[in-house]
Amino acid sequence: MVRPSVLILLIALVPGAFSSSVDEWIAEIFIPQRAIAGIFESTPIGLRYNRGFPRGIWGTNLAPDLGAYDEGHNEFLVQGFFWNKVKLWLANEPNRFDAQAVYDAFRRHVFDYMCEGGTWGCCVAGIRDLTCRYPPKSMQDVIFVLLDPKENMPVLFLFWWCMHSWMEYYSLDLKRDANTAMQLRRNLRQFCPSPCLAKPCRRIPGVLMPNKCKAIGPFEDDYECTCRKEFVWDRGTKTCTAINPCFARAYAPCYAPGTLTCLALDMQGPKCICKPEYMGKDCAQLRNACLHRFNESEPNGNSNCGVARGNLCNPVLGTDLYKCTCTTGWMPSLSLPYDNCAILNDPCAAGEGEEEKANEDKPRVTSSVKCQNGGYCISSPDYSTAACLCPTTTWGDQTHMGDRVTSVMVLFDGLAHPNSSKGKHKLTSENKDILPCSETLPCKTLRLTGKFRHEIFDFRRLYVFLLIVGSEVS
Repeated sequence: MVRPSVLILLIALVPGAFSSSVDEWIAEIFIPQRAIAGIFESTPIGLRYNRGFPRGIWGTNLAPDLGAYDEGHNEFLVQGFFWNKVKLWLANEPNRFDAQAVYDAFRRHVFDYMCEGGTWGCCVAGIRDLTCRYPPKSMQDVIFVLLDPKENMPVLFLFWWCMHSWMEYYSLDLKRDANTAMQLRRNLRQFCPSPCLAKPCRRIPGVLMPNKCKAIGPFEDDYECTCRKEFVWDRGTKTCTAINPCFARAYAPCYAPGTLTCLALDMQGPKCICKPEYMGKDCAQLRNACLHRFNESEPNGNSNCGVARGNLCNPVLGTDLYKCTCTTGWMPSLSLPYDNCAILNDPCAAGEGEEEKANEDKPRVTSSVKCQNGGYCISSPDYSTAACLCPTTTWGDQTHMGDRVTSVMVLFDGLAHPNSSKGKHKLTSENKDILPCSETLPCKTLRLTGKFRHEIFDFRRLYVFLLIVGSEVS
Protein backbone atom coordinates (compact mmCIF):
# COMPACT_ATOMS: atom_id res chain seq x y z
CA MET A 1 0.00 0.00 0.00
CA VAL A 2 1.31 3.45 -0.91
CA ARG A 3 2.02 5.56 2.17
CA PRO A 4 0.24 8.98 2.34
CA SER A 5 3.58 10.82 2.48
CA VAL A 6 4.74 9.12 -0.71
CA LEU A 7 1.41 9.96 -2.33
CA ILE A 8 1.85 13.64 -1.42
CA LEU A 9 5.28 13.59 -2.99
CA LEU A 10 3.87 12.15 -6.21
CA ILE A 11 1.15 14.80 -6.24
CA ALA A 12 3.72 17.53 -5.79
CA LEU A 13 5.76 16.18 -8.71
CA VAL A 14 2.73 16.02 -10.96
CA PRO A 15 0.72 19.15 -10.22
CA GLY A 16 -1.48 18.67 -13.28
CA ALA A 17 -3.04 15.66 -11.61
CA PHE A 18 -4.97 18.03 -9.33
CA SER A 19 -6.02 20.54 -11.95
CA SER A 20 -9.36 19.01 -12.86
CA SER A 21 -10.20 18.26 -9.21
CA VAL A 22 -9.27 21.79 -8.13
CA ASP A 23 -11.58 23.28 -10.72
CA GLU A 24 -14.36 20.99 -9.57
CA TRP A 25 -13.86 21.90 -5.92
CA ILE A 26 -13.66 25.61 -6.63
CA ALA A 27 -16.87 25.42 -8.64
CA GLU A 28 -18.55 23.62 -5.73
CA ILE A 29 -17.69 26.47 -3.37
CA PHE A 30 -20.16 28.78 -5.09
CA ILE A 31 -23.07 26.33 -4.82
CA PRO A 32 -24.88 27.33 -1.62
CA GLN A 33 -26.42 23.91 -0.89
CA ARG A 34 -26.14 20.34 -2.10
CA ALA A 35 -29.07 18.05 -1.25
CA ILE A 36 -28.01 14.68 0.09
CA ALA A 37 -31.39 12.97 0.44
CA GLY A 38 -31.59 10.04 -1.97
CA ILE A 39 -27.88 10.01 -2.74
CA PHE A 40 -27.77 6.26 -2.11
CA GLU A 41 -30.32 5.75 -4.86
CA SER A 42 -29.12 8.28 -7.45
CA THR A 43 -25.31 8.20 -7.71
CA PRO A 44 -22.95 5.37 -8.69
CA ILE A 45 -21.01 5.57 -5.42
CA GLY A 46 -24.21 5.85 -3.40
CA LEU A 47 -25.72 2.81 -5.09
CA ARG A 48 -22.63 0.85 -4.12
CA TYR A 49 -23.46 1.38 -0.44
CA ASN A 50 -27.25 1.69 -0.45
CA ARG A 51 -27.56 -1.70 1.30
CA GLY A 52 -25.20 -0.69 4.08
CA PHE A 53 -21.56 0.18 4.54
CA PRO A 54 -19.05 -2.65 4.80
CA ARG A 55 -17.31 -3.01 8.12
CA GLY A 56 -13.62 -2.12 8.13
CA ILE A 57 -14.21 0.66 5.64
CA TRP A 58 -11.29 2.78 6.90
CA GLY A 59 -8.29 2.49 4.63
CA THR A 60 -10.38 1.86 1.53
CA ASN A 61 -10.91 4.28 -1.34
CA LEU A 62 -14.06 5.49 0.37
CA ALA A 63 -12.34 6.30 3.67
CA PRO A 64 -8.53 6.35 3.29
CA ASP A 65 -7.87 8.54 6.36
CA LEU A 66 -6.05 6.31 8.89
CA GLY A 67 -3.82 8.63 10.90
CA ALA A 68 -4.28 10.32 14.26
CA TYR A 69 -5.21 13.95 14.58
CA ASP A 70 -2.30 16.14 15.68
CA GLU A 71 -3.77 17.96 18.67
CA GLY A 72 -0.45 19.72 19.43
CA HIS A 73 -0.28 21.61 16.16
CA ASN A 74 -4.06 21.69 15.70
CA GLU A 75 -3.51 21.07 12.03
CA PHE A 76 -5.47 19.20 9.41
CA LEU A 77 -2.75 16.99 7.91
CA VAL A 78 -3.09 14.16 5.44
CA GLN A 79 -1.74 11.84 8.08
CA GLY A 80 -4.05 13.44 10.65
CA PHE A 81 -7.40 12.00 11.66
CA PHE A 82 -9.79 14.10 9.60
CA TRP A 83 -13.00 13.01 11.26
CA ASN A 84 -11.81 14.07 14.68
CA LYS A 85 -11.50 17.54 13.16
CA VAL A 86 -15.02 17.24 11.77
CA LYS A 87 -16.25 16.27 15.21
CA LEU A 88 -14.81 19.49 16.62
CA TRP A 89 -16.39 21.50 13.84
CA LEU A 90 -19.83 20.09 14.44
CA ALA A 91 -19.72 19.63 18.22
CA ASN A 92 -22.00 22.58 18.87
CA GLU A 93 -24.24 22.17 15.85
CA PRO A 94 -27.80 22.79 17.17
CA ASN A 95 -29.50 20.63 14.52
CA ARG A 96 -27.26 17.57 14.84
CA PHE A 97 -30.20 15.20 14.22
CA ASP A 98 -31.00 16.91 10.89
CA ALA A 99 -28.60 15.35 8.39
CA GLN A 100 -29.11 18.03 5.73
CA ALA A 101 -28.49 20.92 8.15
CA VAL A 102 -25.37 19.23 9.53
CA TYR A 103 -24.07 18.57 6.02
CA ASP A 104 -24.53 22.23 5.07
CA ALA A 105 -22.44 23.23 8.08
CA PHE A 106 -19.88 20.56 7.19
CA ARG A 107 -19.47 21.95 3.65
CA ARG A 108 -18.92 25.46 4.96
CA HIS A 109 -16.15 24.29 7.32
CA VAL A 110 -14.48 22.24 4.57
CA PHE A 111 -14.49 25.13 2.09
CA ASP A 112 -13.25 27.58 4.71
CA TYR A 113 -10.33 25.32 5.57
CA MET A 114 -9.62 24.51 1.92
CA CYS A 115 -9.43 28.18 0.99
CA GLU A 116 -7.29 29.02 4.03
CA GLY A 117 -9.94 31.27 5.45
CA GLY A 118 -10.52 32.99 2.08
CA THR A 119 -6.90 34.05 1.61
CA TRP A 120 -6.33 31.84 -1.42
CA GLY A 121 -7.27 33.91 -4.40
CA CYS A 122 -8.60 31.03 -6.48
CA CYS A 123 -11.53 30.74 -4.09
CA VAL A 124 -12.65 34.23 -5.07
CA ALA A 125 -15.23 34.25 -7.81
CA GLY A 126 -13.89 35.14 -11.22
CA ILE A 127 -10.21 34.58 -10.48
CA ARG A 128 -8.66 31.85 -12.62
CA ASP A 129 -4.94 31.88 -13.31
CA LEU A 130 -2.01 29.45 -13.43
CA THR A 131 -1.55 29.58 -9.68
CA CYS A 132 -4.80 27.66 -9.32
CA ARG A 133 -2.97 24.63 -10.74
CA TYR A 134 -0.86 24.58 -7.61
CA PRO A 135 -3.39 24.34 -4.76
CA PRO A 136 -2.27 24.97 -1.21
CA LYS A 137 -1.58 22.08 1.13
CA SER A 138 -4.95 22.46 2.80
CA MET A 139 -6.74 21.83 -0.48
CA GLN A 140 -4.48 18.87 -1.23
CA ASP A 141 -5.51 17.42 2.11
CA VAL A 142 -9.19 17.88 1.32
CA ILE A 143 -8.86 16.34 -2.13
CA PHE A 144 -6.91 13.38 -0.73
CA VAL A 145 -9.54 12.59 1.92
CA LEU A 146 -12.81 13.56 0.25
CA LEU A 147 -11.79 12.94 -3.39
CA ASP A 148 -14.65 14.84 -5.04
CA PRO A 149 -17.33 17.25 -3.78
CA LYS A 150 -20.38 15.83 -5.51
CA GLU A 151 -20.45 12.11 -4.67
CA ASN A 152 -17.65 11.04 -2.35
CA MET A 153 -17.94 13.95 0.06
CA PRO A 154 -21.67 13.48 0.83
CA VAL A 155 -21.31 9.69 1.02
CA LEU A 156 -18.34 9.97 3.40
CA PHE A 157 -20.18 12.53 5.48
CA LEU A 158 -23.25 10.29 5.72
CA PHE A 159 -21.05 7.37 6.72
CA TRP A 160 -19.73 9.43 9.62
CA TRP A 161 -23.14 10.96 10.51
CA CYS A 162 -25.09 7.69 10.29
CA MET A 163 -22.57 5.79 12.39
CA HIS A 164 -22.63 8.39 15.19
CA SER A 165 -26.36 9.05 14.96
CA TRP A 166 -27.23 5.37 15.31
CA MET A 167 -25.08 5.21 18.45
CA GLU A 168 -26.78 8.32 19.81
CA TYR A 169 -30.20 6.86 19.00
CA TYR A 170 -29.50 3.83 21.20
CA SER A 171 -28.29 6.10 24.00
CA LEU A 172 -31.59 8.00 24.14
CA ASP A 173 -34.23 7.30 26.74
CA LEU A 174 -37.10 6.33 24.47
CA LYS A 175 -39.68 7.19 27.13
CA ARG A 176 -38.27 10.54 28.18
CA ASP A 177 -36.95 11.57 24.75
CA ALA A 178 -39.70 10.03 22.65
CA ASN A 179 -40.05 13.01 20.28
CA THR A 180 -36.30 13.34 19.76
CA ALA A 181 -35.97 9.62 19.15
CA MET A 182 -38.81 9.70 16.64
CA GLN A 183 -37.24 12.59 14.73
CA LEU A 184 -33.83 10.95 14.68
CA ARG A 185 -35.22 7.62 13.55
CA ARG A 186 -37.06 9.36 10.72
CA ASN A 187 -33.81 11.01 9.56
CA LEU A 188 -31.92 7.73 9.81
CA ARG A 189 -34.44 6.09 7.49
CA GLN A 190 -34.31 9.02 5.07
CA PHE A 191 -30.56 9.64 4.80
CA CYS A 192 -28.79 6.39 5.75
CA PRO A 193 -28.37 3.19 3.76
CA SER A 194 -30.55 0.26 4.78
CA PRO A 195 -29.31 -3.33 4.91
CA CYS A 196 -32.94 -4.44 4.61
CA LEU A 197 -32.96 -3.45 0.92
CA ALA A 198 -31.16 -6.73 0.24
CA LYS A 199 -34.10 -8.63 1.82
CA PRO A 200 -31.74 -10.79 3.89
CA CYS A 201 -34.52 -12.47 5.90
CA ARG A 202 -35.72 -14.40 2.85
CA ARG A 203 -32.73 -16.72 2.89
CA ILE A 204 -32.56 -17.42 6.63
CA PRO A 205 -34.20 -20.63 7.98
CA GLY A 206 -36.56 -20.29 10.91
CA VAL A 207 -37.82 -16.81 9.97
CA LEU A 208 -41.48 -16.11 10.69
CA MET A 209 -41.99 -13.34 8.10
CA PRO A 210 -39.33 -13.48 5.34
CA ASN A 211 -40.29 -10.07 3.91
CA LYS A 212 -40.06 -8.26 7.25
CA CYS A 213 -36.67 -6.80 8.22
CA LYS A 214 -35.58 -4.28 10.84
CA ALA A 215 -32.51 -2.06 10.26
CA ILE A 216 -30.51 -1.46 13.45
CA GLY A 217 -27.45 0.35 12.05
CA PRO A 218 -25.69 1.70 8.95
CA PHE A 219 -23.62 -1.39 8.14
CA GLU A 220 -24.59 -4.13 5.72
CA ASP A 221 -25.08 -6.67 8.50
CA ASP A 222 -27.01 -4.33 10.83
CA TYR A 223 -30.42 -5.97 10.53
CA GLU A 224 -32.76 -8.20 12.48
CA CYS A 225 -35.33 -10.75 11.34
CA THR A 226 -38.42 -11.94 13.19
CA CYS A 227 -37.99 -15.61 14.06
CA ARG A 228 -40.61 -18.24 14.78
CA LYS A 229 -41.54 -18.75 18.42
CA GLU A 230 -39.21 -21.73 18.86
CA PHE A 231 -36.24 -19.68 17.59
CA VAL A 232 -34.44 -16.54 18.71
CA TRP A 233 -32.46 -14.06 16.63
CA ASP A 234 -28.68 -14.27 17.03
CA ARG A 235 -27.03 -10.95 16.13
CA GLY A 236 -23.59 -12.49 15.95
CA THR A 237 -24.38 -15.20 13.40
CA LYS A 238 -27.37 -13.45 11.77
CA THR A 239 -29.44 -16.60 12.08
CA CYS A 240 -32.57 -17.81 13.84
CA THR A 241 -31.14 -20.07 16.51
CA ALA A 242 -33.32 -22.73 18.09
CA ILE A 243 -34.28 -21.93 21.66
CA ASN A 244 -33.27 -24.53 24.20
CA PRO A 245 -36.66 -26.16 24.79
CA CYS A 246 -35.80 -26.53 28.47
CA PHE A 247 -36.03 -22.73 28.71
CA ALA A 248 -39.13 -22.22 26.59
CA ARG A 249 -40.65 -18.78 27.06
CA ALA A 250 -44.28 -19.90 26.81
CA TYR A 251 -44.25 -22.61 29.48
CA ALA A 252 -41.95 -24.67 31.69
CA PRO A 253 -41.64 -28.13 30.10
CA CYS A 254 -40.69 -29.84 33.37
CA TYR A 255 -42.41 -29.80 36.77
CA ALA A 256 -39.71 -28.25 38.95
CA PRO A 257 -40.42 -30.12 42.27
CA GLY A 258 -40.21 -33.48 40.50
CA THR A 259 -37.31 -32.79 38.12
CA LEU A 260 -33.61 -33.43 38.60
CA THR A 261 -32.60 -31.79 35.33
CA CYS A 262 -33.80 -31.08 31.80
CA LEU A 263 -31.90 -32.19 28.69
CA ALA A 264 -32.28 -31.03 25.10
CA LEU A 265 -29.45 -32.68 23.20
CA ASP A 266 -31.05 -32.37 19.76
CA MET A 267 -32.65 -28.95 20.48
CA GLN A 268 -35.94 -30.37 19.23
CA GLY A 269 -37.71 -31.40 22.42
CA PRO A 270 -36.96 -31.41 26.16
CA LYS A 271 -36.35 -34.58 28.14
CA CYS A 272 -37.14 -34.26 31.83
CA ILE A 273 -35.03 -36.41 34.15
CA CYS A 274 -37.28 -37.14 37.12
CA LYS A 275 -36.48 -37.59 40.77
CA PRO A 276 -37.02 -41.17 42.06
CA GLU A 277 -40.37 -40.19 43.61
CA TYR A 278 -41.81 -38.80 40.35
CA MET A 279 -42.47 -39.95 36.82
CA GLY A 280 -44.14 -38.83 33.60
CA LYS A 281 -43.05 -36.78 30.62
CA ASP A 282 -42.91 -33.62 32.74
CA CYS A 283 -42.13 -35.34 36.08
CA ALA A 284 -45.43 -34.12 37.55
CA GLN A 285 -46.85 -37.52 38.64
CA LEU A 286 -45.96 -39.44 41.78
CA ARG A 287 -44.13 -42.60 40.81
CA ASN A 288 -46.40 -45.59 40.25
CA ALA A 289 -44.25 -48.71 40.17
CA CYS A 290 -47.08 -50.62 38.55
CA LEU A 291 -46.58 -48.42 35.47
CA HIS A 292 -42.96 -47.26 35.50
CA ARG A 293 -39.96 -48.34 37.54
CA PHE A 294 -37.16 -45.93 38.37
CA ASN A 295 -34.79 -48.23 36.52
CA GLU A 296 -36.45 -48.31 33.13
CA SER A 297 -34.73 -51.59 32.26
CA GLU A 298 -36.73 -53.39 34.98
CA PRO A 299 -40.25 -54.63 34.17
CA ASN A 300 -43.04 -52.70 35.83
CA GLY A 301 -45.41 -54.06 38.44
CA ASN A 302 -48.22 -54.67 35.97
CA SER A 303 -45.94 -56.95 34.01
CA ASN A 304 -44.60 -58.77 37.07
CA CYS A 305 -48.05 -59.23 38.59
CA GLY A 306 -49.60 -60.32 35.31
CA VAL A 307 -52.37 -57.73 35.28
CA ALA A 308 -53.22 -58.76 31.72
CA ARG A 309 -54.07 -62.22 33.12
CA GLY A 310 -56.50 -60.83 35.69
CA ASN A 311 -54.15 -60.28 38.63
CA LEU A 312 -53.90 -56.97 40.48
CA CYS A 313 -50.97 -54.60 41.06
CA ASN A 314 -51.17 -52.26 44.07
CA PRO A 315 -48.63 -49.39 43.88
CA VAL A 316 -47.11 -47.54 46.81
CA LEU A 317 -47.28 -44.07 45.24
CA GLY A 318 -44.12 -42.00 45.38
CA THR A 319 -41.91 -45.08 45.76
CA ASP A 320 -40.54 -47.84 43.57
CA LEU A 321 -42.59 -50.49 45.44
CA TYR A 322 -45.75 -52.40 44.62
CA LYS A 323 -47.70 -55.44 45.85
CA CYS A 324 -49.35 -58.13 43.77
CA THR A 325 -52.76 -59.66 44.45
CA CYS A 326 -52.90 -62.98 42.63
CA THR A 327 -56.34 -64.08 41.48
CA THR A 328 -57.58 -67.62 41.05
CA GLY A 329 -55.29 -69.78 39.02
CA TRP A 330 -52.07 -67.88 39.78
CA MET A 331 -49.55 -67.82 42.58
CA PRO A 332 -46.18 -66.13 43.18
CA SER A 333 -42.91 -67.73 42.28
CA LEU A 334 -40.69 -67.60 45.34
CA SER A 335 -37.58 -67.99 43.22
CA LEU A 336 -37.95 -64.49 41.78
CA PRO A 337 -36.52 -61.48 43.69
CA TYR A 338 -39.64 -59.36 43.21
CA ASP A 339 -43.33 -59.69 43.92
CA ASN A 340 -45.11 -61.56 41.16
CA CYS A 341 -47.91 -63.87 40.11
CA ALA A 342 -45.85 -65.94 37.74
CA ILE A 343 -46.99 -69.53 38.37
CA LEU A 344 -50.20 -71.17 37.24
CA ASN A 345 -51.93 -72.67 40.28
CA ASP A 346 -54.37 -75.57 40.01
CA PRO A 347 -56.92 -75.22 42.82
CA CYS A 348 -57.32 -78.97 42.75
CA ALA A 349 -53.62 -79.51 43.49
CA ALA A 350 -52.28 -80.95 46.72
CA GLY A 351 -52.25 -77.54 48.41
CA GLU A 352 -48.58 -76.96 49.05
CA GLY A 353 -46.99 -73.93 47.43
CA GLU A 354 -43.94 -74.01 45.19
CA GLU A 355 -40.76 -74.79 47.11
CA GLU A 356 -42.68 -74.83 50.38
CA LYS A 357 -40.87 -77.88 51.61
CA ALA A 358 -37.51 -76.83 50.19
CA ASN A 359 -37.32 -73.57 52.12
CA GLU A 360 -39.47 -73.11 55.19
CA ASP A 361 -38.23 -69.51 55.64
CA LYS A 362 -40.29 -68.36 52.67
CA PRO A 363 -44.03 -67.71 52.83
CA ARG A 364 -46.28 -70.70 52.39
CA VAL A 365 -48.97 -70.34 49.78
CA THR A 366 -51.91 -72.65 49.39
CA SER A 367 -54.72 -72.51 46.91
CA SER A 368 -56.69 -75.71 46.90
CA VAL A 369 -60.11 -77.22 46.93
CA LYS A 370 -60.50 -80.27 49.15
CA CYS A 371 -63.47 -82.44 48.36
CA GLN A 372 -64.65 -84.53 51.32
CA ASN A 373 -66.15 -88.01 51.56
CA GLY A 374 -64.38 -89.23 48.49
CA GLY A 375 -65.37 -86.35 46.19
CA TYR A 376 -63.22 -85.66 43.13
CA CYS A 377 -61.99 -82.09 42.29
CA ILE A 378 -61.92 -80.88 38.70
CA SER A 379 -60.75 -77.44 37.48
CA SER A 380 -61.23 -75.39 34.32
CA PRO A 381 -58.37 -75.18 31.79
CA ASP A 382 -57.41 -71.69 32.99
CA TYR A 383 -57.67 -72.77 36.67
CA SER A 384 -60.17 -70.00 37.37
CA THR A 385 -62.96 -72.33 38.55
CA ALA A 386 -63.16 -75.71 40.23
CA ALA A 387 -65.87 -78.15 41.25
CA CYS A 388 -66.25 -81.27 43.36
CA LEU A 389 -67.76 -84.39 41.80
CA CYS A 390 -69.33 -86.55 44.49
CA PRO A 391 -68.85 -90.33 44.27
CA THR A 392 -71.54 -92.48 42.63
CA THR A 393 -72.74 -96.01 43.13
CA THR A 394 -72.36 -98.72 40.60
CA TRP A 395 -75.88 -97.88 39.52
CA GLY A 396 -74.76 -94.32 38.59
CA ASP A 397 -76.35 -92.48 41.48
CA GLN A 398 -74.48 -90.09 43.74
CA THR A 399 -73.89 -91.33 47.22
CA HIS A 400 -73.33 -87.76 48.46
CA MET A 401 -74.42 -84.27 47.50
CA GLY A 402 -72.69 -80.88 47.90
CA ASP A 403 -72.17 -77.32 46.56
CA ARG A 404 -70.34 -76.81 43.34
CA VAL A 405 -67.31 -74.51 43.50
CA THR A 406 -67.51 -71.58 41.07
CA SER A 407 -64.45 -69.58 42.14
CA VAL A 408 -61.47 -69.83 44.39
CA MET A 409 -59.82 -66.85 46.07
CA VAL A 410 -56.13 -66.87 46.93
CA LEU A 411 -54.49 -64.28 49.14
CA PHE A 412 -50.71 -64.00 49.40
CA ASP A 413 -49.43 -61.93 52.29
CA GLY A 414 -45.92 -60.89 51.30
CA LEU A 415 -43.75 -57.88 50.44
CA ALA A 416 -42.72 -56.71 47.02
CA HIS A 417 -39.36 -58.29 47.73
CA PRO A 418 -39.98 -61.38 49.87
CA ASN A 419 -36.31 -62.33 49.86
CA SER A 420 -35.52 -59.27 51.93
CA SER A 421 -37.89 -60.21 54.78
CA LYS A 422 -36.72 -62.08 57.82
CA GLY A 423 -38.25 -64.71 60.06
CA LYS A 424 -40.81 -67.38 59.32
CA HIS A 425 -43.96 -66.57 57.43
CA LYS A 426 -47.25 -67.96 58.56
CA LEU A 427 -49.61 -69.72 56.23
CA THR A 428 -51.88 -67.00 54.88
CA SER A 429 -54.43 -68.39 52.47
CA GLU A 430 -58.15 -68.73 52.14
CA ASN A 431 -59.94 -71.68 50.60
CA LYS A 432 -63.52 -71.79 49.46
CA ASP A 433 -65.45 -73.84 51.98
CA ILE A 434 -67.02 -76.87 50.39
CA LEU A 435 -70.13 -78.37 51.95
CA PRO A 436 -69.52 -82.03 52.79
CA CYS A 437 -71.29 -84.52 50.65
CA SER A 438 -74.20 -85.77 52.81
CA GLU A 439 -75.18 -89.41 52.79
CA THR A 440 -78.38 -90.40 50.92
CA LEU A 441 -80.97 -92.91 52.06
CA PRO A 442 -80.82 -96.41 50.58
CA CYS A 443 -82.97 -96.92 47.49
CA LYS A 444 -86.47 -98.30 48.44
CA THR A 445 -87.47 -99.22 44.89
CA LEU A 446 -86.80 -102.39 42.99
CA ARG A 447 -83.65 -102.06 41.05
CA LEU A 448 -83.04 -104.49 38.23
CA THR A 449 -79.91 -104.96 36.32
CA GLY A 450 -79.71 -103.39 32.95
CA LYS A 451 -79.75 -106.72 31.12
CA PHE A 452 -82.81 -107.88 32.99
CA ARG A 453 -84.60 -104.60 32.36
CA HIS A 454 -83.81 -104.90 28.67
CA GLU A 455 -85.15 -108.41 28.51
CA ILE A 456 -88.33 -107.53 30.39
CA PHE A 457 -89.19 -104.45 28.45
CA ASP A 458 -88.41 -105.94 25.02
CA PHE A 459 -91.56 -105.34 22.87
CA ARG A 460 -91.78 -108.76 21.32
CA ARG A 461 -91.31 -110.56 24.59
CA LEU A 462 -93.77 -108.21 26.25
CA TYR A 463 -96.37 -109.00 23.52
CA VAL A 464 -95.98 -112.74 24.03
CA PHE A 465 -96.19 -112.21 27.77
CA LEU A 466 -99.45 -110.31 27.44
CA LEU A 467 -100.98 -113.02 25.19
CA ILE A 468 -100.11 -115.69 27.75
CA VAL A 469 -101.54 -113.62 30.58
CA GLY A 470 -104.72 -112.97 28.57
CA SER A 471 -105.29 -116.61 27.74
CA GLU A 472 -104.89 -117.59 31.34
CA VAL A 473 -107.38 -115.00 32.48
CA SER A 474 -110.00 -116.05 29.95
